[in-house]
Amino acid sequence: MPDLNRKQTVTLKWSYPQKLENFKSSHFNDMMGIYMITRKFGNKQSIIYVGKTKRFVTRRLYEHENRDFSPWTEKKGVKYVRFARVQKDGFDDEILLDCVESAIIQSLIEDGVYTLTNKDKIKTCTVYYKLRIKSIGFPFKLNHDIDFVPDGD
Repeated sequence: MPDLNRKQTVTLKWSYPQKLENFKSSHFNDMMGIYMITRKFGNKQSIIYVGKTKRFVTRRLYEHENRDFSPWTEKKGVKYVRFARVQKDGFDDEILLDCVESAIIQSLIEDGVYTLTNKDKIKTCTVYYKLRIKSIGFPFKLNHDIDFVPDGD
């Protein structure tokens, strides 16, 4: 069992960005973790959503478009998806996913990314674990470590 009082490092290996419609039939369709949706509109690319799922990511994307009618689905431009599996032995997967999603969103806001359509976690988030998050692969704007610790630590 890891020492939960120590800062733990989680490495996210981000997939290459794929067009949303192509992603739905990719080999990532059976994976669970963190996903980032970006859009290219004109010559500009921006992050419009960061989410987590313990279910198949393709199922979650379907829900965004057909059940939740998430605000990002109405954005114009070509949409891309990047995916990263989150796994750390000895940690509760659901709480860890929630914490990693919060850390990424808060880091993007601190870096001046104001294009996110996420409603929760933009203003508040809960820190369950002290984390250092490293992004490798194709993270788009997450090319630095994220330190995520409770206030006062």
